[in-house]
Amino acid sequence: RIRSTPLPIVYVSHLRSYLLIALLLMPFVFEQSWLWGTIPTVALVSVAFLGVESAAAECESPFQLRPNHLKMEAFCHALFENVSQILVDSLDDARHHPHPPETTNGENVHYKRAASMREV
Repeated sequence: RIRSTPLPIVYVSHLRSYLLIALLLMPFVFEQSWLWGTIPTVALVSVAFLGVESAAAECESPFQLRPNHLKMEAFCHALFENVSQILVDSLDDARHHPHPPETTNGENVHYKRAASMREV
């Protein structure tokens, strides 16, 4: 569901247009105050902002088969193994303890424990 839900094109185009206009106008805005320092400063700011934009573009589709994307196959396999182990353990417990332990008057011990914990 996440994979098939792209960001709205208006959102993406607005952000990219604003970023481009801001980076192109920055040298003209700060030229008088920074003089020659404008060039390296604008270059560093541009690299930073374009890096953030590139990271956002990568985050738009996190499930592709790229080196820095989520390894969903391994995650699903580990999840399947963990759930399988929990089921096996619960079946083993059920075989060893077919009936829940009861008190002398026939009440379930686990039920009494839960009730006593609510009273605390």
